[in-house]
Amino acid sequence: MKRKWPELVTDDEAERFVENADLSDYEFADMAPVQFEFEPKGILSESVIIRPSEQ
Repeated sequence: MKRKWPELVTDDEAERFVENADLSDYEFADMAPVQFEFEPKGILSESVIIRPSEQ
């Protein structure tokens, strides 16, 4: 029987796990693709606001 994947909270935990674990003991069929958004999309992240001077 394959082992369950541990919950790794930090990058350090994940690095230690990958360095020390025998990954053939774990079930890869349980994995699911995940998407990360490092910079939120929105009006301020993709446009420039120009205000005319008050003269």
